[in-house]
Amino acid sequence: GKDFRAWYGLGQAYELNNLHSYAIHYYANAALSKPFDSRMWAAMAQCYDKMGKSSEALKCTERVERVKDKESIALHKLARLYAQMGDKKKAAICFEENLTRRDNEGVESSETIEAYLFLAKYFLETGDLNKAMENAKPLEDYSGTEREEANRIIAEIN
Repeated sequence: GKDFRAWYGLGQAYELNNLHSYAIHYYANAALSKPFDSRMWAAMAQCYDKMGKSSEALKCTERVERVKDKESIALHKLARLYAQMGDKKKAAICFEENLTRRDNEGVESSETIEAYLFLAKYFLETGDLNKAMENAKPLEDYSGTEREEANRIIAEIN
């Protein structure tokens, strides 16, 4: 445990000073001593993300998901990364999985709205109008631009 805390502490210190490549080195060592601790992988993903290294960030985020991040933050980040990289299909799979989990836990948030909107657009694009409608409908309860976009999608489907 002692090694782990030391490596993790050094990683955090470097990360706070925006020295991400050093931080990753220390987080990686922490991960070696505690490979099933999702915090290390999440910390590395964040550093890679800040360095603009999307594919490495993605690998670390996938690892977080494998060691099971209970708050499903990882799944949402994973969906977002896939969307950024233009892999809409994988993004949609992650967003859907995340919404399913949130339904079971009863969590509503800006992430939920983001997921519904992405999926409504994605299924409209791919021609699955039932699923597009399913994801656009809940957005009618929100105010702002998401609601307007949802109404536009619903109008297009009808």
